[in-house]
Amino acid sequence: MFSNKQENQGFNELDINSHNTIGAGTIISGEINIEGNVRIDGTIKGNVISKGKIVLGNTGVIEGEIECQHAYVSGKIKGKIIVHEVLSVKSSAELDGDVYYSKIEVDNGATINGSLIANNSNSNKKVASTAKKEVVFSEN
Repeated sequence: MFSNKQENQGFNELDINSHNTIGAGTIISGEINIEGNVRIDGTIKGNVISKGKIVLGNTGVIEGEIECQHAYVSGKIKGKIIVHEVLSVKSSAELDGDVYYSKIEVDNGATINGSLIANNSNSNKKVASTAKKEVVFSEN
C-alpha cells in the first residue's frame, strides 16, 4: 500500500561502480569475486577477480592470480595477472608471475619476474620476457 518500489530495487541491483577496501593489516584467505572496484592495502591469499578496477597499494600483497579490467599496482603480486584494459605498474611494485595485458605502463624501478604477454586481438605473441630482473626504462 505505501511501498516505494524504487527504494526497494536498489538492494537487488549490483553496482559496477561500487568501491570496496581491504585495509592494511587485514589478511583474507580464499578467492574473492568483486562486481565493482577494489582497493587492497592488506594481504589476499587466493585469487582476486574483479569486473572493475583493482588498486593494490604499497602495503598490499596478493598471493594468487588476479583478473580485472584495469589494475594499478604499487604492492606485491605472486601469481598470474590478467588485465583486459590498462595495467599501471608503479615503481614500488613487485610482480612475480606472467602478465597478460592490453596496455601497460611501467614506472622506473618496478620489478617484474615473469613474461609480459600482449593480450589483444592482433597479437597473442610474447612481447618481452624477463628473468628475475628489474625493469628499467630510460627517461628521455
